Amino acid sequence: MIGKSISIRIPGENREAPQLEAAFGGHPYVVEILTGSFRDIEFAVGSWSRSISVGQPDCECTGLIEIADNNPWVCADRVNVPSAPVTAALIALAPLALAGLIADEPVVQLSEDVSRDELREELARLGYNGDLVLDTVAQDLGSAVAATVLVPVRTPDDASELDNAFEERYGRSFYVRHDDESVWAIDLVQDTARGLYRLRYTPGNEVSLLTVQVMIDRNGKGGAAQVVHAFNVMNGFEESLGIA
Repeated sequence: MIGKSISIRIPGENREAPQLEAAFGGHPYVVEILTGSFRDIEFAVGSWSRSISVGQPDCECTGLIEIADNNPWVCADRVNVPSAPVTAALIALAPLALAGLIADEPVVQLSEDVSRDELREELARLGYNGDLVLDTVAQDLGSAVAATVLVPVRTPDDASELDNAFEERYGRSFYVRHDDESVWAIDLVQDTARGLYRLRYTPGNEVSLLTVQVMIDRNGKGGAAQVVHAFNVMNGFEESLGIA
């Protein structure tokens, strides 16, 4: 695919259209950006029409790119990336769902409203079909989205198993990082493409409690940067192309 000049069509009524235009405007293989009454972000490579949706997990490929197998994304006609609040929740829950460590209903506290159906469908694809408790605590965080997720987990033989579950998924990630050193503040993620998480473990007998804090920027990991990341994976480009 390298060397192709690609035109992008962006839904003009999408709240993130300006951020998407700016993000794709810096991509070395995007030569034209059109806005209009499109359902998804659309592009074509030769005669192959393809698209990226946001918050619509009824696609052949959907979810966090850090968790996904890239091969199906390269072959897919349409992929989906999660909405910003679902992205924040999935960063916290995906490694635990994949490892089968969730013992009971997680409590997901978010700084803005989230689609229960979208989050449950994404988690079901990762192997967790249980229920969850959603709690929205509206906060003015600028462009940041914050999540605090309380997860009852099966008590491991060693607490490091929980750290390892996250490290296995995010240790080589471009855009999801562990941060246990800094003062936890939104300026760590605002105007960046990265999401950050930290873990707090409260041991119990058969069941323990893991608290996962997550922050992302809705124009970065929760928005335009995540869309461009998906675009790069779909086309076999370097994952960081066009992402500041």
